Amino acid sequence: MLSSQCCKRGGTMTLSREYCREEYTTLLRHALRAVILGVSGIVVTGFLIAYG
Repeated sequence: MLSSQCCKRGGTMTLSREYCREEYTTLLRHALRAVILGVSGIVVTGFLIAYG
């Protein structure tokens, strides 16, 4: 019950044994996006330093 409410709110529930799968996937997606942005930023900076 708490898990489904957490789904609707989009909040985090770390203490609950059951976690919301939708929320987990969104967190994973955000983490992936952050990693990709960070890596591409480093690559762009490297190119700018190398060729700039």
